[in-house]
Amino acid sequence: MSGISPAGLGSINSETYTSLDGLNLTSAQITSTTTSVQTATQISGQLQSAVNALLYNNQDSGSLSQIFSSSTTPTLAQVTSFLQSALNVTIQPGQELSIQDLQTLKKALDNYGNLEASKLPGNEGGGIKSINGNFYVNGQEVTILDVFMAVRVNQLSNFDNQINGYMNELQQNNDLAKAANQWISMLNDATPTDTTTSVNGASFVALQESFYTLYGYDPVAKFMPTSASSGVTSVAGGHTFDVLPDAISTKITAYVTDAKNYVTNINSENQTAQTYLDQLNNKRSEVLDSITNFTKSEGQVQSDMSSKL
Repeated sequence: MSGISPAGLGSINSETYTSLDGLNLTSAQITSTTTSVQTATQISGQLQSAVNALLYNNQDSGSLSQIFSSSTTPTLAQVTSFLQSALNVTIQPGQELSIQDLQTLKKALDNYGNLEASKLPGNEGGGIKSINGNFYVNGQEVTILDVFMAVRVNQLSNFDNQINGYMNELQQNNDLAKAANQWISMLNDATPTDTTTSVNGASFVALQESFYTLYGYDPVAKFMPTSASSGVTSVAGGHTFDVLPDAISTKITAYVTDAKNYVTNINSENQTAQTYLDQLNNKRSEVLDSITNFTKSEGQVQSDMSSKL
């Protein structure tokens, strides 16, 4: 994404994530941009040294030819060419420049260098740049409010993604718990009232097939695989089911307990997910509060400035 387009508070919930990590440059573009940034930095540094020397010597002007030569890095020819191509400024080598001119030129180079650097990926020296009270992101100059809003909205986007993830997890777990409880009820209904009658594996498979028509998966494999006969399966209605061993009522009670343990684990996971969800919602509220407070503060500053004009 090349630009920042932060929404106002009224549409903050519809704002999507804005990448602040530079443009999607090719390797060649990264190399070229990095070279431009380095050149701007070198020229700026040498201009500052020249200004310091002029001030020390009580001089009020100087020229590019006094600062750069054919043996400097960059050379005088490279400097004049760079100023023309980067800043669209034509300066003759011997042209006298006041200290203020040199400082203005240095400031322009600093701005240009940071603007170009903001196009680079973060691991290549890019990202959000600030110099001379200016902010640069993704190759464009922005205001501090733009940067603040983009960063905060990105936080909201990240929080929303995480919140949605936990919400989905809670919903899926609730659906599984509901299904497991349905299976427990089916097992309880099939439990003999005496302690001698046995329910065979085929009868359990019939129950599993009935459950499958409702939920689309085998309840034994999902909720209680340890209770199944190891490796024994049966095909019914075109679906494969894990087979439970024949069981009397006391054994079926153990099957029910196995399924209830699954529900207990699900509930425990939900408690943990809910804790994280509450924390994320609190953090999201803090970000919204910071956006509101910052916006009010900026509005007050602008109002105060306008009243004094």
